[in-house]
Amino acid sequence: APTIAAVTNIDREHLDHYGSMERLNDSFLEFVNKVPFYGLAVLCSDDERLRALLPRVVKRYQTYGLNEHPDHVPDFRATDIALRQWGSEFRVFFRGRNLGPFRLSIPGIHNVSNSLVAIAIGLELDIPVDLIRKGLAAFSGVERRFHLRGEKAGIMVVDDYGHHPTEVRATIAAAKQGWDRRVVVLFQPHRYSRSRDLMQEFSHAFDQADALFMTEIYAAGEQPIPGVSGAKLVEAVQAAGHPSATFIERKDAIAEQVLPTLKAGDLVITLGAGDIWKAGLAILDRLPAS
Repeated sequence: APTIAAVTNIDREHLDHYGSMERLNDSFLEFVNKVPFYGLAVLCSDDERLRALLPRVVKRYQTYGLNEHPDHVPDFRATDIALRQWGSEFRVFFRGRNLGPFRLSIPGIHNVSNSLVAIAIGLELDIPVDLIRKGLAAFSGVERRFHLRGEKAGIMVVDDYGHHPTEVRATIAAAKQGWDRRVVVLFQPHRYSRSRDLMQEFSHAFDQADALFMTEIYAAGEQPIPGVSGAKLVEAVQAAGHPSATFIERKDAIAEQVLPTLKAGDLVITLGAGDIWKAGLAILDRLPAS
């Protein structure tokens, strides 16, 4: 069992394995309650499902979040958040004690939330707060998470591994929060089962994207499911009111079909856990040198 466990959220994912949300919730509770008496669980109180589990957590835990809730005030909280293009600045309070200002070099409010986990764990490991502050400011992110692939002709191309509706929303929000640009999303759905189970969530995941181009589902070893396809997902997005959602069946045709729609100032995001990132590189290859 882990000595320190962190849980950022509980989402409708891997239900093919767990069978139901109730069993998924119970599995997370079981995981958290395996922490030894001398350990710590760090839990996000902004997540409704996690917050509902708190009364059943029997081991030592601390919570973190960006918001206070009627039934819970987080132990670690970020306030005075200022979002920038490639990062953010904010203050952190631990049970009312001001830990001072922090700065991140990766975009998105979701990363402000994630940094609170790192701060909580760092303090638990007796790392001085100023060292934690320096480490967070220096962290430049990981491959395939809002990864800048390049910029040509005034068009910026970013790649992200996000393939669950929650991740998709967070990535598009980060682009909108940091840049005053038209956001064009190229999305490759991942797995037939996920596309079927989360069709409703996907229908609104792209609300903040100015334009969406979606390709066929990346099977990841699964057999096709009748009635489940990239085209059906696009229909769901259109039915939910998105003004510009287009299905492009062949992934290798995306670059040539998307290119004529792009203009200087656009921010293109390739999204998905498959090989959609290749389309971003193909677009960069075909753009004229600035």
